[in-house]
Amino acid sequence: KKEKKCFVTKVRSLKNNKLYAMKKIVSDLNNIDIVSFQKLTELNNPHILKYYKTIGDNNNNLYLIMELMNNDNINNFIKAHYKV
Repeated sequence: KKEKKCFVTKVRSLKNNKLYAMKKIVSDLNNIDIVSFQKLTELNNPHILKYYKTIGDNNNNLYLIMELMNNDNINNFIKAHYKV
């Protein structure tokens, strides 16, 4: 079984010039249902980052395109807004 690795990068769309977060997951795509990820695009909640798209490639990488948290990361956000 492969160890899953995950990386997040800030990317800019060539279509609309907006910034997004791209989460790259190194995994076995044969065991992942990309269509299930696409259902996340239907979520609309102000407390959840917006999910836009999933892209898979031939090198066992999965890319999730999501809303970018400006000037922060999720750990800092949680520490600032909640008692942990």
